[in-house]
Amino acid sequence: MVPESGANRTVDLYRATAFPGGWVKEATLLSDIVASDATLTEHGGRWWMFATVRDDGGAFSDQLHLWSAPDFRGPWTPHPKNPLLIDIASARPAGRMVSRGGQLLRPVQDCRRSYGAALGIARVTQLDDSGFEQIVETILNPGAGWAGRKLHTLNEAGGLEFIDGSAMAPRWKQARNGTTQGDGN
Repeated sequence: MVPESGANRTVDLYRATAFPGGWVKEATLLSDIVASDATLTEHGGRWWMFATVRDDGGAFSDQLHLWSAPDFRGPWTPHPKNPLLIDIASARPAGRMVSRGGQLLRPVQDCRRSYGAALGIARVTQLDDSGFEQIVETILNPGAGWAGRKLHTLNEAGGLEFIDGSAMAPRWKQARNGTTQGDGN
């Protein structure tokens, strides 16, 4: 597991000792960096790590950086063309990358309206030492299928897909007869 650790200026790797409640720090993958939503994937015989990086007081969601390593524990080498993408609509990772039909798909956060406002699915067309290219093919917005206000990540495991996001919590008000009820806000 690679939890969010940007406040520590690190990207840390944890190993489960007693899943789901026991974790031990295995390694620090990157140091002295404010990186968000670090995502690792294996592709083309190497490990790749994607993250958005906040440089010099800039935004948290628009600069995609990439590193590669021979093993998921490292050592990690920054891509020579970092940042590979500057785009508030598709730079920030939004979950584990998957391979479907020989193509690598990358969930992305679409932060144009606000942080985590929507999710996109990008098809990776190039991932190697000379560069990175992707085509965003689908945008998922909150709506009838997701009554919340925002979508944050999309992940797949064991044949199931999981989306998380945020919603407005209902406000509870006291009725005259002493019962409580939500008002839908």
